[in-house]
Amino acid sequence: LKRKGYQVVGKYGQNICQPLGCTIGIREKGGILKALEECKDKKFFIMDMAYHTHIAYQAKPPYDTMFLPEGYKVTDNFRKYEQMVKETGHGYILNPKLVSKKYQEAKTATLWKVFTLSKEDRPAMMARYDGALRMLDMEIETYVKKLEELGILDDTLIIITSDHGEEILERGSLGHASCSMAGTLYEEN
Repeated sequence: LKRKGYQVVGKYGQNICQPLGCTIGIREKGGILKALEECKDKKFFIMDMAYHTHIAYQAKPPYDTMFLPEGYKVTDNFRKYEQMVKETGHGYILNPKLVSKKYQEAKTATLWKVFTLSKEDRPAMMARYDGALRMLDMEIETYVKKLEELGILDDTLIIITSDHGEEILERGSLGHASCSMAGTLYEEN
């Protein structure tokens, strides 16, 4: 794209969109909205890799609870999970029923924690995921409004795609194959 005259800007480091000719990270541009302003009179490609809907689905208030089913009471177990996320800054967990002891030992030497969420925790986790998704929707809305404000929305192609789906305790795991390592039928590899 760079060879074709596009300004190529990438989020979360240049290495993600470097094959497209990315030479500028979003942070260097001051964020996506600022990058749009700077690129409005040029051909541009901006790649945003959103992490809202990745483990640990850290939706901020009020989005963290807005999708809880009416009358649902968050379990003590889920509150322990939330505390672990606050302490570690992530939600990488291994279900000990789904991975070997040897694998647990190897992974927990890094960031991972051994933790079991139950089917009773699923509504709370789904609410977190849905809240994170709502936050992402609202972020995308700000980009669309900025494109409109700059007068370039009608000449801009917006592509929203995904690099994977998520398992949210349907079969006992959380995340996707590279996170759960459960080797389910639905594994991505």
